[in-house]
Amino acid sequence: MKCLIPAACLLLCVASHVYAEANGQNPDARSNNTLDDGDAKHEYSITNFFKDKLPTPAEQSFTPPDLATLNAWAPIRNNYAWGNVHFVVSEDSLSVGDKDKLVRYAVGIPLRNGKYNYVYEGMDCDTAQTRSYYYANSDNPVWAPLNRAWERIQEKGYNTYQAPLYEALCSFRDPMSIKDMKSSLGATTSSQNTAGCPACHAGSGQGSK
Repeated sequence: MKCLIPAACLLLCVASHVYAEANGQNPDARSNNTLDDGDAKHEYSITNFFKDKLPTPAEQSFTPPDLATLNAWAPIRNNYAWGNVHFVVSEDSLSVGDKDKLVRYAVGIPLRNGKYNYVYEGMDCDTAQTRSYYYANSDNPVWAPLNRAWERIQEKGYNTYQAPLYEALCSFRDPMSIKDMKSSLGATTSSQNTAGCPACHAGSGQGSK
């Protein structure tokens, strides 16, 4: 897996941070953690990666997609995960906030009985953090609130899939375009993975293998 932060970019951004501080600027400053309709700015800073406690990303309001309507699922793999190493991400759930620049998506986590747990999350490409908003499962494919706090992306861990997703959805701490995200995930209309698709297996409660 490629490094999340290229060395050249790292050195350049650290130098920029030192210059900004020397001139009385704070490149990490954010006035609050919510965005109103008049705030279209999103500040980026490489110094976030050096902090023990990362800043909480500002968020705009959003509406999650209806899980039952999602039918284009691309496979992702994390060889460093414990438990599962195979997951699916919904291509038709991908979105990028126009104000907060956060990527949001649905992920399917396979169970041993062929069914799935689902999570709807947000990802901040700037700070490499994710937050889970909703969850569901094959037996009840309706989103229920989860609202976990923002967490730093970890490559290793139980059922961790966010690290390969970061590589697929983000580029130099910026979100890719939706088209490039789909291309990066490697799924096409003719070869979509429907293993985790609730709409594709309505009434069966089973995912194909």
